Amino acid sequence: MELNAVEVLYMHFVNGRTHDEAVMYDFWLTQYGTEARNLIESLLDKGIIYGNDDLSVTLKKLKVPELKNLLKQSGIKVSGNKSALIERITENRNIIDLGNETLKSVYTVKEDCRAFLEQTDFIDYFHFNGHISVYEAYDYYRAHPEKTSDEVVTGVLREKVENTIHNKNKYDAIKAFRLLSHFHQEGLEDTESAVHYLNNFAMLIILQSIMRYRSFKSILAGSHFNIDNFTADKYRHLLETGQMTPYTLYHSLVDDTEDLPYSYESRKRAARFITDYVMEDEDAEIKLRGLLDDQ
Repeated sequence: MELNAVEVLYMHFVNGRTHDEAVMYDFWLTQYGTEARNLIESLLDKGIIYGNDDLSVTLKKLKVPELKNLLKQSGIKVSGNKSALIERITENRNIIDLGNETLKSVYTVKEDCRAFLEQTDFIDYFHFNGHISVYEAYDYYRAHPEKTSDEVVTGVLREKVENTIHNKNKYDAIKAFRLLSHFHQEGLEDTESAVHYLNNFAMLIILQSIMRYRSFKSILAGSHFNIDNFTADKYRHLLETGQMTPYTLYHSLVDDTEDLPYSYESRKRAARFITDYVMEDEDAEIKLRGLLDDQ
């Protein structure tokens, strides 16, 4: 299917929206350099979407009070949720007066493109998370068409780690590890893998701080070693719920990060600091500084 990355992203966005809804945001131009109207025209020309006027679809754009009012005017019961109301109106369309309602056509992805729509669910993930571009993600998908949408997300992020982990600036690898942890937890409900990537994320931050310590300690006051509260709270939750002990936390931090480009000794020091920090040891940084100063 000959679509570019932005067209694929817009295909997901426009599906189920009226024209007014589909063109109401200007970020398509500011972020992706093209107007929503042009994207609609392109998808229509390529036979990806169509204007759907089916009553079961257009009625979804009405609010519940509006749907109930249509039923009430025709003497039909108004109980039930929105789906039930729409079904009842559709079944009684011949006796319900819809003349006063402005039902707008809804853009819908064509049936023969539904499989492609499902395969490219990953495009929304990268649009909203922002760190990796939709162009990069779509290129990866086109190079690996056999992968599911979830496999594309994890594949892109792991590839980002592999390509950046040896860079002096490891921001890209750090961000990718964090996204991997979040996606495995929230998207795949795989806690074991989520913790594995969380360990790599947290350790990489502290290991980088250890490497820079001698250069920074003389010019920067205050703390040199920090874990964000969100990450620390995740570890505390694992401890409080009995999924880990301080002992297993420490060893998982060391063992899960053997592929990081740091010595075993450095990884042990970073793991000890993280464990102490999570356990709210006020001397956690003092202990680490002491070890580094003695080198």
